[in-house]
Amino acid sequence: MRKSNAHIFIFGIIPLRLAKQILSVIARRNDEAISNKMLLQDYFVPRNNEASLKGIIPFIFPLFLVAITLFSCEKVIDPDLKEAETRLVIEAVITDVPDSACVVRISQTTPFTSTGKFIGISNATVQLSDGELPPVSLNMTEPGVYTTTDIKGTPGHLYYLSVQHDGKTYTATSQMPDPVPLDTLYQSTEHLIGETFFMLKGTYTDPAERENFYRTKTSLNGDFGRGISVSSDEDYNGIERPINIMLRRETIVGDTVDFYFFCIDKSSYTYFYSLRQMMDSNAASPANPQSNIAGGCLGYFSAHTVESKRIIIQ
Repeated sequence: MRKSNAHIFIFGIIPLRLAKQILSVIARRNDEAISNKMLLQDYFVPRNNEASLKGIIPFIFPLFLVAITLFSCEKVIDPDLKEAETRLVIEAVITDVPDSACVVRISQTTPFTSTGKFIGISNATVQLSDGELPPVSLNMTEPGVYTTTDIKGTPGHLYYLSVQHDGKTYTATSQMPDPVPLDTLYQSTEHLIGETFFMLKGTYTDPAERENFYRTKTSLNGDFGRGISVSSDEDYNGIERPINIMLRRETIVGDTVDFYFFCIDKSSYTYFYSLRQMMDSNAASPANPQSNIAGGCLGYFSAHTVESKRIIIQ
């Protein structure tokens, strides 16, 4: 990489000025932190020039290196961000909630440079069957959203989903488990380091005679947030299990909290577990969650039971 005389001049002058400015800010904030008795006081030195310099000296060499890095490169790098191929996304749900509709949302992935807006697919053919009656066709109620109330969710039944779009067929199955009831659910008010926060606490008893998988969702005043909570009974089969959910920090008295307890099948659990792992990952190119829909799309099909509780924060 070529360096001009201007760069040599910058090495001699700008890093020194930058270092002086940053060092002065550090010293000033050091004094402010001590005077305010901040919790981080053990990381600052006493209020005198000699001690302040001793605390600042370790920062000088890293600052010098940062300055060189910032000002020594002459070439501007323009990264070539390649757009990934768009793929179909199917999110299908049928539950045992009385009079509820089966809902299938069909969209496509958005390019890296887009705003991430939902792009509904309006020309798909969607059918659902329980293996006993003829398949039911779902009607599109808005772009990309297909629904029906002609088929009911029943625990123990196996459901078949078929989606046809652009000459391709996507299929999936999901078996609705038997429900596991909540034993208790209540609000708990906790106090820690001078702050008050709220929790949902409760219990449920896992049935020992079968493998069970669970998912929970919590909304605050109708907002579900982005968290994903799933679990299996692999390590606690047949015993009472606690529910401990810390509500968001902005929760206040009078807020409405809705808690949803789902019993899901293994394929749905695998999807949501892998999705949570992906969201928690720091990898530059995380893998897609493991879909239970065949045909090469993204998404999931879940037939599950639902128990819900509403709590007004007191």
